[in-house]
Amino acid sequence: MTTIESCVDVAQHIASSEDFGAPDSNAAALRELGAHQVIVENLANSVALAVGFRNVLVHQYAQVDDGIVLAASERLDEFDAFVSQVSQWLAEQRG
Repeated sequence: MTTIESCVDVAQHIASSEDFGAPDSNAAALRELGAHQVIVENLANSVALAVGFRNVLVHQYAQVDDGIVLAASERLDEFDAFVSQVSQWLAEQRG
């Protein structure tokens, strides 16, 4: 949950500081990063889907299937890619 929330925080901050507009949701903030080539679009969409997963974990934790959580834990490389791509974009912005 913390990793997903951190990605959302980064996305919201970049969207705001770069005047990408005000995303109407956390998932939309992540998709904005893809639309503006901060990260590749398929990664933006994938991490945006993780926001929905995070919402289920937070609000419906009693009904969460442990198998789904375990399967999601095998996709952590997407978050590594998120950090790498955002870091590269930030470095490029500095010139």
